[in-house]
Amino acid sequence: MAHAPNLTGRTFGRLTVFMRQPAPPNAVPRTSRHAMWICDCSCNGDLSITVRADHLLSGHTKSCGCLLQEWRKDAKK
Repeated sequence: MAHAPNLTGRTFGRLTVFMRQPAPPNAVPRTSRHAMWICDCSCNGDLSITVRADHLLSGHTKSCGCLLQEWRKDAKK
């Protein structure tokens, strides 16, 4: 099984990866676990979210949700 790449310090959209989230002690077997990363969003310095590594790398998750709110606001204009 391949190891997840170190994403610390990388930026994906508005998210900057802060650190890898440690696995809980009662986590499912290693083969089915996803690497999770704690990220800070550029819209708010106090907000941190946890995101799967594959969602960051694929572009599926780009913000804490603020980007979607802005798109919806712009669509109403």
